[in-house]
Amino acid sequence: MLSSSEFFEEVRTLSRFCGEFTDFETIFGDIFTPIPEMIDLNARLRVRRVPTYIFSNTNELAIKHIRATYPFFTNFAGYIFSYEHRSMKPDPTIYAALEHEVNLSGEALLYIDDRLENVQQGAARGWRTIHHTNNKETISQVEELLLR
Repeated sequence: MLSSSEFFEEVRTLSRFCGEFTDFETIFGDIFTPIPEMIDLNARLRVRRVPTYIFSNTNELAIKHIRATYPFFTNFAGYIFSYEHRSMKPDPTIYAALEHEVNLSGEALLYIDDRLENVQQGAARGWRTIHHTNNKETISQVEELLLR
């Protein structure tokens, strides 16, 4: 895993980016777009006292930008980031870190991810999983499992 400055230097070398770190930080962090339907789903889960967590392979630069830009990002019970655990999905190490962090395992966990290999790793640990391919289907599955 690379530090933010190491990541910047690697990208600068490979892309011939001529700007400074602060320029890159703004440009790189702005690659994310909120999904209102999923933000609403998280709010409905919170009303029902269902704890939700961010489990992400993204790096420190992106998280810094997201935290500063999107207020909804504070609405989770916790965060498991690959850069903090020096392991990336689908490596089993980070899944074990999540289980330790939330003090749950197996079917007590419902895991949603858009990458099939990540979902398969969660399923291999006995987690209930949803392979996210579109908002409507994912929301329907979560409602069926947790909100009815």
